[in-house]
Amino acid sequence: MPTPCRNALIPVLFFLISVMAGMARSDVLSMEVEWVKDVTGNQSLADIIDLPAEHWQRLPDAHILNPGYNTAAWWLKVTPRVGPADIRQAVLEIAFPMLDYVDVFVVPPASRQPRTHWSTGDHLPFNTRPVAFENFAFPVSRLDNGTWPVLYVRIQSTGGVQIPVQLHSTAEFVRHASLTSTLNSLYYGTLGIIAIINLLLFWQIREERAFLHYALTTLGLLLLIASMQGSLFRYVLPNHPDLYQDALLAGIFATLSALSAFTRHFLNLQVHAPQMALFYRVTQQAALFFLLLIPFLEYQILNLVGVFLAGLTLVPMLFTGPVCWLRGVPRAPLYTLATGILACGALITTLANLALIPATLWSRYAIQVSSAVDAVMLTVALAMRMGDEHRERDAHQAAAERSRAAQQAAQKELRRASLMDDSVDLPNAHLLRSRLQSEHRQRVAGGLVLLRIPQLNSLGTILGPEFLAEARTALVARLSALLSRENAIRPVVGPDLNRSYPLASVDTACFAALLHAGRRLTESRLRYWISEIEKPIVIHDRPVRFSLQAGIVVPESAPRDPDQWLHCAQWACDTLSDNQSGFSAYTGEVLALHQRRQHIIQALEPALHNRELRLYYQPQLNLMTQRVEGVEALLRWHHPEIGTVPPDELVSIAIQTGLIRPLTQWVIQQGLHDLVILREHAPWLRLSVNVSARNLEEWDFSTTVLESLTRFRLPASCLCIEITETESFIAPDQARQALDRLHEAGVQISMDDFGTGYSNLAQLSSLRLTELKVDRSLTRIDGDTRRYQVLSKTISMGKVLECSVVAEGVEDQAQLKQLHALGCDLIQGYYLHRPEPLEATAQWLRDFDPWAFGLQKKA
Repeated sequence: MPTPCRNALIPVLFFLISVMAGMARSDVLSMEVEWVKDVTGNQSLADIIDLPAEHWQRLPDAHILNPGYNTAAWWLKVTPRVGPADIRQAVLEIAFPMLDYVDVFVVPPASRQPRTHWSTGDHLPFNTRPVAFENFAFPVSRLDNGTWPVLYVRIQSTGGVQIPVQLHSTAEFVRHASLTSTLNSLYYGTLGIIAIINLLLFWQIREERAFLHYALTTLGLLLLIASMQGSLFRYVLPNHPDLYQDALLAGIFATLSALSAFTRHFLNLQVHAPQMALFYRVTQQAALFFLLLIPFLEYQILNLVGVFLAGLTLVPMLFTGPVCWLRGVPRAPLYTLATGILACGALITTLANLALIPATLWSRYAIQVSSAVDAVMLTVALAMRMGDEHRERDAHQAAAERSRAAQQAAQKELRRASLMDDSVDLPNAHLLRSRLQSEHRQRVAGGLVLLRIPQLNSLGTILGPEFLAEARTALVARLSALLSRENAIRPVVGPDLNRSYPLASVDTACFAALLHAGRRLTESRLRYWISEIEKPIVIHDRPVRFSLQAGIVVPESAPRDPDQWLHCAQWACDTLSDNQSGFSAYTGEVLALHQRRQHIIQALEPALHNRELRLYYQPQLNLMTQRVEGVEALLRWHHPEIGTVPPDELVSIAIQTGLIRPLTQWVIQQGLHDLVILREHAPWLRLSVNVSARNLEEWDFSTTVLESLTRFRLPASCLCIEITETESFIAPDQARQALDRLHEAGVQISMDDFGTGYSNLAQLSSLRLTELKVDRSLTRIDGDTRRYQVLSKTISMGKVLECSVVAEGVEDQAQLKQLHALGCDLIQGYYLHRPEPLEATAQWLRDFDPWAFGLQKKA
């Protein structure tokens, strides 16, 4: 064996053996262990206690039951001996962490009722274990009379079953646990360092793929052993037992696949033994194939496949090395020794799992010891291949050059980082303002255009930062392609003056471009930009739509200080409808609107707390039953200084400031409160409430709505949630889940302003709607035959979808009669009643007479 390899192995082997010896010397309390097999798995504790003594079989002094692969339930009866009187606390350890279900009953002698019952296993979360330890450990105490209780243990598992039982004093268990942690830490650290070393070597010598395959082999072993020893479950996946089992299988198949590939490359079998190369290619692909099947096949099946494939792969490795050695392959001797040690350790573990050999302390730790020795030997062997060719090659000169280059790069990167948005590789707002100031001083400034993508403000919160980053990257690519072709756009020069950019990044949702002096953007070009940005972008296999809002600032109407121009452009964007595409130029009117908007923003939250907002109600009449079926809640706010704030403006500001959640919650709570009063006059009455797409994307929206209904003791069917057809969703799947849950609970779902968007039948049917509200732009026929046909087909579509159809904006009797003739279900509008506060609406319900609206009396 080469001297470096021998020197590296000596301390590792010494420490592993000393720790194993320490564990082997672990003193345990005396006990008697008996077992019985429960084939049906249905026997209770009482049944087990009542079993005659001849049904029980005694375990030998090693106290290890090794059924192998067996799905039956196994009962153990552990009877501690009296032992030293000063030991009153003990710990029962089942030193095999891969058991699906473990139940422990602590029963006093001559009793049938357990004092304590623990139910745990690797199919249950880790916090079900009474002692935080990789193996199963259960505290036991002497009874008041000084005797020990009897412990009944029920175990059932689908994989290979070993049941090593030990009873420690508490102090001895602490020492035992410490030794176990020491061994595991040494092993994991050794494999981790070896994997890193091999990856670094592969990075240096890319053509030598053996380094990569062995690094993957080592990482696979690390995952496998961490799973087998329970460390992965305890420290990484304590709340995910399903993933823990998958990790164990992944460790098996990943190790076998990488080890097969390593053997082919390290021994160059393609040249020296082509048939062996083909065999290991097959085992590599087979292991990779079953690795991919982990999510789809049962654990028990894959576990057996893994054991079989391990034997099929590792046994030939015992002969591959010697064969290549005889054929003169220079790397074969060390490979033979290293893989022979690993194969023996793995075979010992496999045979113990199959109950073909007794399960002992050495069989439980054979694969750890052998794999650690194998890893050190092969890593040293691989490293020796590098030789001395890279040693001290121009070391001092290279170090000096690297140092100078690093200093220059650090200075350049520091300056660049302060002026660039590296997430999208664009100049940031600081550099943009600097360029604006420079152009302003040179009197060549032509203004700027701010490009805002409003959906980006909430995209990260709803779908996560990775989704947001990919969305921004895709949008920047699309915007850059558009602006690069525009004559009116002046490129932004980068910090190093060697590169120009078509636009700059202002913040998460905003970008900006400079305008050439004397050139203007036309409306047609802006509309073209909007149409291009509105095209769906596929991110993580889902199409996402975005809006584009453009705010234009030119020197003639802008403040003198160009530092203010970005703010002016943002104020211009603020005049546009929330989340809707459009463009606006900064003027004095925009400044006034901005000041008004700021006033509203400052007053809105206090208005919510001070109950300054009010709800008005507009009734909905059923044309078939001639009965008022429901009322729609409409938001009203009159501020003493601002005046009346239109609902659309109020909702838009609430969305942009994050107040839409408390605002919608207040509307629903107040509306349900008022509905209780209105139902005193019409017990069947329902309430319709408009909600924003942002509300539906809240993770707890449906829960909040249903809790509100419960609070007011109202049935879910008395509430109708209205969504707007033209409003876009950032997370449509999340919104659809909220709607589905509300629909399943009985809440009605309505599509508001239907006819103003572009919904198709498939989209509508996927939303599980119960109602379509036809927009007033379609219900006003006025003798227009084409509009009449559109309205007729819209109502027919509602019937196809099994939805009630509500016509909005009904203002006269002629409209009512036409809608009645077309089969419209409900109407809403000024002809029926204007929106009014609660008291007036309640009075109107008391006085309602359908004859007053030209409806015939029902037979």
